[in-house]
Amino acid sequence: MYFIVSPIAANFFYNSLTVIAQGIQLEHVTTEEAPPTPTTEELHDLRSATIQLNALFYNLIKEITAKESQIFYSHFAQISFVCEAYDLDKSFEDEIHSWRILCRRTQRQDSFAPAPWQVMAGVQIVAGLVYHFSQETVPSELLNLYKDADLPSLYQRNDPAEKIDLLRAVILRTTGYELLNNGKGRCMLICETEHFGRACIQVTDTNYKAISQFGRFAQPYQTIHVTDLAVQPISESDEDTPKPLASNFRTTESSNLVLEPDYLVDASAIARCVDRFGGRSSYNYLLGNLRFFTGSEATFTGNLINEMLDQLIDNEEISYEDAFKGALYKSFLEAVFLKDKLRAIYLNLKTQFTTLKQFVKKYHQQRLTTEPTFLSSTYGLQGRLDVLIEHEEDQDKQNLKEIIELKSTKSVPPVRSKAWANDLVQVACYNLLLDDTFEARRGISAILYSQAEEGEHLRNCGKLNFEQQDALLLRNQMVFLDFMIARENSRIFDQLLNRIQAGKLPFYVIDDAKIFDEMWRSCREIDKAYFTAFAGLVVRENIAAKIGLTENDFQNGFANLWKNSREDKTANFSLLENLSLDFTRSDLDTSTLVFQRNQTRTSVTTFRKGDIAVLYPMNSDGSLSALKYQLLKCNIVHINAAEVSVQAWNKHIDEQFLQKHRHWVLEPNLLESGNRDLLASLAYYLSIPDKRKDMLLGQSQPRFGNLPGIEIERLNAEQNHILNQALAAQDYFLLQGPPGTGKTSAMLAQMVNHLFHHTEENIFLLAFTNRAVDEICKKIYPICQQRMIRLGSSKENAPYSLSNISKGKLVKEMHQVLVETNVFVSTVASFYKHLNLFSIKSFDTVIIDEASQLLEPHLCGVLPRFKRFILIGDEKQLPAVVTQDAEKCQTQQTDLHEMGIKDLSISMFERLLTNAQNRGWHDCYAMLTTQFRMHQDITQFVNEHFYKKLKIGTERQKASLQHPQGHTQSELEPWLNQHRLLFWASPLEPHNKINRVEAQRVVQLLHVVREMYGETFTAETVGVITPYRAQIAEIYGQLDEDLQNKVSIDTVERYQGSEREIIIISMAVNHPEQLKNLQAFNAEQTVDKKLNVALTRAREQVVLLGNEEVLREGVFYAKLIDFMQHKEG
Repeated sequence: MYFIVSPIAANFFYNSLTVIAQGIQLEHVTTEEAPPTPTTEELHDLRSATIQLNALFYNLIKEITAKESQIFYSHFAQISFVCEAYDLDKSFEDEIHSWRILCRRTQRQDSFAPAPWQVMAGVQIVAGLVYHFSQETVPSELLNLYKDADLPSLYQRNDPAEKIDLLRAVILRTTGYELLNNGKGRCMLICETEHFGRACIQVTDTNYKAISQFGRFAQPYQTIHVTDLAVQPISESDEDTPKPLASNFRTTESSNLVLEPDYLVDASAIARCVDRFGGRSSYNYLLGNLRFFTGSEATFTGNLINEMLDQLIDNEEISYEDAFKGALYKSFLEAVFLKDKLRAIYLNLKTQFTTLKQFVKKYHQQRLTTEPTFLSSTYGLQGRLDVLIEHEEDQDKQNLKEIIELKSTKSVPPVRSKAWANDLVQVACYNLLLDDTFEARRGISAILYSQAEEGEHLRNCGKLNFEQQDALLLRNQMVFLDFMIARENSRIFDQLLNRIQAGKLPFYVIDDAKIFDEMWRSCREIDKAYFTAFAGLVVRENIAAKIGLTENDFQNGFANLWKNSREDKTANFSLLENLSLDFTRSDLDTSTLVFQRNQTRTSVTTFRKGDIAVLYPMNSDGSLSALKYQLLKCNIVHINAAEVSVQAWNKHIDEQFLQKHRHWVLEPNLLESGNRDLLASLAYYLSIPDKRKDMLLGQSQPRFGNLPGIEIERLNAEQNHILNQALAAQDYFLLQGPPGTGKTSAMLAQMVNHLFHHTEENIFLLAFTNRAVDEICKKIYPICQQRMIRLGSSKENAPYSLSNISKGKLVKEMHQVLVETNVFVSTVASFYKHLNLFSIKSFDTVIIDEASQLLEPHLCGVLPRFKRFILIGDEKQLPAVVTQDAEKCQTQQTDLHEMGIKDLSISMFERLLTNAQNRGWHDCYAMLTTQFRMHQDITQFVNEHFYKKLKIGTERQKASLQHPQGHTQSELEPWLNQHRLLFWASPLEPHNKINRVEAQRVVQLLHVVREMYGETFTAETVGVITPYRAQIAEIYGQLDEDLQNKVSIDTVERYQGSEREIIIISMAVNHPEQLKNLQAFNAEQTVDKKLNVALTRAREQVVLLGNEEVLREGVFYAKLIDFMQHKEG
C-alpha cells in the first residue's frame, strides 16, 4: 500500500476526472463494431477530453515521482519508472502504456481522436492510479460513470515484423559490455518499448563501428531510438536472454542507436569532435563548452566567404570589392579586432571569390537556398547547411536534394582522400537530416573547398554509412557528458585528467585540456563543488529548454515543436498558424517577411517584439509537420492582432520556396549559446585567484574608502547617503531597491553621472533584460551623450546603438571610438559576446541592475573582470526564471552549505546580501525605503508583511480615493470608489486553471473602469494579472477590440517591471492543490514573491478575485483577504 498522493491531491484528481467523464457520451463500448466517423465537433470534443485527461495523467505521475532523486527527461521514461519501481501488476502496466500510446497518437495526429469508450477507459486507468497511490476510495459519483460500462481493454499485443525500421524504447537496465569470441563487443538492453512491450535488444559491434559501447554509458530510464533491427525469437533455452519478455531484437550492420533522440545536437558540434585525420573525442565538445568563443581569423574568414556566397546567389554580377565590403559590414565589430590582418584576408579571399562565382554559374538554373535549417527527432540532430540545391522545376528531379558544404580552410585534402574526416562527419549528419525530412530524397552530398586547385574544388562524399554511425556514436557520448554534468557528477572532469595522462585525447584538444587540467588541479575542493553544482544547474536548465523536465506541467521545451498537439500549443499561446505572407510589404533583400494573421481562435499570444521564433509551411490539408520542412529561424520585429513581421536569419531566402506555400506557422525557437556561456563563466571562475573567489563566496569582508562627499539636490538625504556609500566601495556594494524607489531613474543614473564627470573610469552597465537595458540607456544618454555605446539588440533605433555608431566609419576609426568610449551598456548575455573589448581596454566598475534576477553562473564570469561591482536588485521580487522543480535546485554539495549555498536558484545578489546581514557587514548594503509608486493603503500591506521599512514619498500617495466620475450606472462603480484594496469572492467551478464567472467579472470591471476614466483611459490605466494562460484566453476572448488593445492580461512573471493605476488579479483557483504553484516563497518562508510583485504593480488600487476558501489555504492570501475585508469595514 502506498500513500504518496495526499488526500487533498487525490480529491483534486477525482474531481477533475469526474468533470471529464461527465462529458463523454458512451454509445460504442466494444471493439467488435467500428464506431461511426465522428463529426468535426465530436472530433474536437474527444480530442479536447483526451488532452485534458492526458495532462491530468501526467500531473499525477509527476506527483508520484516528486520525491525521487532520479531525473526524468521524458514522460515515457517517468511512467516506465513508476511501473517498474512500484511493481505494478503487469496487466495494469499494459493498460497504462496503452493509454500513453493513445495520447501520443492524439498529440501527433491532428485528425485523430480516440473513441469515447477509450477516453472513458483512460479515466478508469487514471482513477485506478490515484487509488493505488493514495488509498483514497474512488467517489461513487465518478465510479458510477464507468463501472457498469464493461469497458474493453486498451491493450492489444503487437507482434513485430521480421525487421523493425525504427524502435522507440526506454532503457530499464543494461547487462554491461562483453567481448565475444569473434572479437566483437556486445551489450544487452532491457527496455520498455513503444509498441512491443518489454524487450531485450542485443547490441553487437558492426564491421564499421563498436556500437556496443552504447551499453557503457546508457543509463536506466533514458529514451532511445534504434534503427534497422532484426527480430530474434525468444527461446526457453536461450540463457543469454533475460525473462520474462514480450520481444527480442538484435542490431544489424546498418543499425544506429540514438540516446535521448529529442535532445537535438548540432551537426557542426559533432564535427568539431573529429580531427582532419579521423582522431575523435567527445571531450572536445565538453572543453568547447568550458571556454568563451571570442572569434578567430579562421571563423571570421569563413563568415565573410559565406556572406559573399549569399550575395553572389542574389547577384551573379556583383564585383569582388562590393561583395567584400558588404560581407565586412555584416561582421564589422569582428573586423575591428582583426584590423591588422584585414589586408591579407582581402587578398586571400579574392581568389576564392572566383571559385564561388564559377560554382554559382554552374547551378544558376537550380534553386539554391543558403543556410537552411533542418531538425531530426529520429536521429537527435539539427543542422544548418551551407547550400541546398533543389530541382523543383523538373518533375523527374522533385526528390533531388543536393548538399554543398563550403570550406575555406587553407589546408586542402588531396583529391584521393576526397575530404577531411571531420568534414565527412558533418556532411554525414546532413545526409541523415535530409533523409529523415524528405522521405524519398536522393542526390549528391559534396564539399566545396574554395582554396583547392582549379578543377579540384568540389568533392563528392558518397554514401558515408561509416561516418553516419561514427557521428551518432559521438553524438550519444556528447549527450552522455551533458547528462552526467546535470547530475552534478564531477567524475567526468577527473576522467578528463586521466585521459590526458593516458594520452587518449587527440592532439587537437590537448592544449585546451591541459589548460582546464591546470585550473582543475589547482582549485580548492570548495571551488570544485561550486563549479560542479552550478554546472549541473545550467545543464539541467539547458535540457529543460530543449526537451523539458517532466515536473513542468507537460512542457517539452523546444521539443514542443514536434511532440505537443496543436491544442496544447494553442492553449499555451505558443502557436501562430494560418499566416498568409504579404509579398507586397515583405522585403527579401533584408529577409523581412510580413504575415497577415488569420487566427480562427483568440489572438492572444506569448510572442513579443524581439522574440526568436521558427517559421515553417503549413501542410496543404491544414495539419502541422514542422520536421518535414526546412525551418526559417527569425526574430519578431512587429506583432499585433492583425499581423506579424519577422526578420529571417537566412541571408538569402528563395522566393519560389515562399510562393510555393500558401499558409505558414510560427513557433518559439531556442538559442542555446546563452547556456554555453554560463558554463564558460563557471570555468572562468575556476581561473581567478583564490582571493577574488573568496570575495564572491562571501568569505572576505569588502573594503571601503572615504565617502566622496556627493550632494545631489534632486535626491533626498537617504538617497544621497546611499549614493556616497556605494561609490566609496572598493570591492562591492549591494543596493536593495523595492518597487517605485527610483533605483534606476535616480540612483543608477547619479552613479553614472559621478563616475563619468568626475573620474577617468571605464564602466559597464548590465541588466538581465533588453527592456531594462533600454531604460538604463534612456536615463544616462543625457549624461554621456556620444561617449556611450549600447551593445546587442534593441527595440530602439537609438543614436547610441553599436549599429548606428559604426555606420560610415572605417575599421580604424571604429577601433578608436571603442578605445575612447567610457560607458558600455548591454544585457549580461550580450556582454559575453563582446569579451574582445577587454583586449583593447580595461574596465573599473560594473553596475548591474535587475541583479536579483541573475543566477550565480550569470555573474561569476563577469564580476572578476572588474575592480569593483555594484549590484542593484530586490530579493523580495521574483528571481531568475528557473524551470527545474525547487527540490532539484537543492545542491547535495555539503561544502557549499557551509557557505550559505543550498538553493542554486537563488541569485548571487540575495546570497551576498544575506551573508552580509548575517556577518554584520553593514557598510556593503543598503535599502532605499522611500517609494513613489503605491498609495499608502497598498504600501501598508506589503510593508507590514514583506519590507518592514517602506514609507511613501509624495502627497499623491496619501490622497483619498477619487476615480474619475464616469456615471456608468453600474453598481460596481460605487464599490470601486469605496476602497483601494478590494476582494471579490468567486464560486468554485469544476475546471482546472479557469474560472468563467471570475473571467466575466473581470470583463465587467474593465468596462466600468473604462467608462469611469473616459478619454483618459489608456494602456497605463489598468492591468490584469492571472496565473493561467487558459484564464488569460477566457478573459481576452470576451473583450472588445479597444480593451484588447489597451489592457495587458498576463502572468505575474511577465508583469514584473511594469506598473498600472489599477491592478486586477484573477486567481482562477478551484482547488487548494493549485496554490502550491501560485506561491513563490523565500528560503525563510517570510515573503511570497509572486504576491508581492502582483500587489506592487499598482499605483492606486488592487482588486483581487478568487475563491475565498481555497485562497485562505495560502498563508499570505489569508492575511491579504483579512486586510482587505477589514478595510471594507
